[in-house]
Amino acid sequence: MKKNILIMTFLFLATGVFADSLANALSPKESQETKMVNLDNLKVGKEGHKKSDVVAVVGSKKITKEEVDQYLGLRTQGHAVDFDKLEKKEQKGLIEEMAIPLLAAQKAEKEFTKEEKERIFANVIARAWMQKVVSDIKVTDKESKAMYDKIVKLAKSTNKEAQIPTFEKVKEEMKMQVAQEKVAQNLIKDAKIELK
Repeated sequence: MKKNILIMTFLFLATGVFADSLANALSPKESQETKMVNLDNLKVGKEGHKKSDVVAVVGSKKITKEEVDQYLGLRTQGHAVDFDKLEKKEQKGLIEEMAIPLLAAQKAEKEFTKEEKERIFANVIARAWMQKVVSDIKVTDKESKAMYDKIVKLAKSTNKEAQIPTFEKVKEEMKMQVAQEKVAQNLIKDAKIELK
């Protein structure tokens, strides 16, 4: 069970964060556009697979129609949600896109020690929990402006010529930072910590 949770958590984080940011950072603009599945030739009304049908196998992982449809929906921001309506070429491209984190997870499963897996699992779970909690925290503009002013003061004290963006440009990042700080403070406040 822990193994499946580790793989699924890794897939969720790797697909959404690592793959897109790495591809965006390393690929020229033209090639980024071609990586997206082409939706021009959707086949409307075609009979297809049931949700539980296996539509691909990557290494040892069977991928169901339901999983591919969910990924397709996320990848296209809801513009396409039915794998069967894609041309064969687009289906293959989508499966290959899904394969990268799956194959990486399979390699990690084989190559990491039990202790490494447990440490990674704990870190992934902690990050996922933190993201969930932080997204629910309400932060006012006043709180985020106070954080901004504190950071600006610190930056100017260490580098008088620092280029500092306006508050409006970084307001959302400041809100996220304030929310993270609130969560961290609550964790420490409620924790029982002993030095020995």
